[in-house]
Amino acid sequence: MVYHGVELAFSHLGRSQNETYLLCVSTLHPHKNIPRLIRAFGRKKRDFRLVLAGMRGFHTKAIEALIAEMELQDAVQITGWVSRDDLYELYARARAFIYPSTFEGFGMPVLEALAAGIPTACSDIPPLREVAGDAAFFFDPLNEDAIAAAIESVMNDAPLREKLSQAGPERARPFTWERSAEQTLAVLLDR
Repeated sequence: MVYHGVELAFSHLGRSQNETYLLCVSTLHPHKNIPRLIRAFGRKKRDFRLVLAGMRGFHTKAIEALIAEMELQDAVQITGWVSRDDLYELYARARAFIYPSTFEGFGMPVLEALAAGIPTACSDIPPLREVAGDAAFFFDPLNEDAIAAAIESVMNDAPLREKLSQAGPERARPFTWERSAEQTLAVLLDR
């Protein structure tokens, strides 16, 4: 198996705790499971925001309607597409990262969050298990109770947050583009 790499910049973000928000980097498509995340987040009043960063996919209108219906306009931010520098800044300032997708080929945002040392919670699906190993808090993406518990854990459980912050960069270290290129070349030359 040839894995993708992660930009070295994510390992050198100079993380700060200036802002308290939960970050999800994802295109707003149905399989990304954003409505369940919003419903789990909106179950109670929180002292932090949910920031949804990424391209406005074809499920955006439904997500915006759900946010309005739940009266979460002040608590949930949809950024739309952001520049690379703005993306780095979002990762650098996030308190935690969550990725509730029900289907993935790889899960690049999870790898980016791990490399940045952000306490990460993600769906317990095979591609994300392969990427994150033991460096993330896993949850059932079809269970809103499990998503709500994951939010609480990565935002508020200090020992877990510390453990995940340390485990993430270590797990991400072997995922380099150089290694990916070498493995790809080896496969091509073997044919």
